[in-house]
Amino acid sequence: MAYLNLFVASVHKADLEAYFDLARDMAPLWKEFGVLQVTELRPEDVPMGKLTSFPQAVMAKDGEVVVAGMMRFHDKAHQDQVMGVAMEDARMNALFQKMPIDGKRMIFGGFGIEIEI
Repeated sequence: MAYLNLFVASVHKADLEAYFDLARDMAPLWKEFGVLQVTELRPEDVPMGKLTSFPQAVMAKDGEVVVAGMMRFHDKAHQDQVMGVAMEDARMNALFQKMPIDGKRMIFGGFGIEIEI
């Protein structure tokens, strides 16, 4: 079963382009490690909710916007293998250190694809 890693994070509006520049730098590394597809999402219509919302979920502060993304793998075992290699790579770790997000407020998880049309 195909497998996706999904994440949602907040980034200050002033750092949005720097975020996407770093994501572009990371994408070839992810592909080198074996990720099948990397998708980064630019916020366009991500409103604050009354009870729940993406901004509330990541505790977005004033001046921050929400970004999201996903990576596709063959299956969970493939994801485990790729992430193990990526987390040990000095190039990837150097880029992670520059990411203008607060990782403590990021939401992430892995999901098996049940239905895909």
